[in-house]
Amino acid sequence: MHYLLNKDLSLEAKGLMALMLHLQGGGIRLTSNTIKHYCEQQLDEFLWRLYKLKYIKLVKDGGHIDVSSVREDNEIKE
Repeated sequence: MHYLLNKDLSLEAKGLMALMLHLQGGGIRLTSNTIKHYCEQQLDEFLWRLYKLKYIKLVKDGGHIDVSSVREDNEIKE
């Protein structure tokens, strides 16, 4: 399901998802610090919910969390 159609995501989480897709498309490495620059409130809650819904993949890199990939939908594509 496309993230904009997902009723379980708040408007803020959808906005964060759109921002992450835009940054990823521009070749910017998505770390928790990069995302915090744009979104400080409830960041951990948004990232965890997006991770649980399989819209993003999280990777621990030392003391930081990297977002390794962002997908617009959670359907498996072959």
